[in-house]
Amino acid sequence: MSHSTSHSVLETLVRIWQSVAGLNKDVYSLISCPVVPLGTRYLFIAADENGRRPIGVGKAKHSAPSQNLASIRRSGATLGASEVHIYRP
Repeated sequence: MSHSTSHSVLETLVRIWQSVAGLNKDVYSLISCPVVPLGTRYLFIAADENGRRPIGVGKAKHSAPSQNLASIRRSGATLGASEVHIYRP
């Protein structure tokens, strides 16, 4: 997952967010995100007075679901995410 916020990265995140908008997903606050299995894809969203915007993407890399959860929460908090969209494999 990229922690960069350059203009081209943000444009790519917006395209990803728009392309997966119709897919089945679960939306959670960062703190209420459940454990996820290996291969789960996720998208971090920041929400503020200006609306919602994608700020990061990732894929669960650990065989232990609890390690994936810890990674999602840590990365999301670092990026300033308020919610995470989970796309199950």
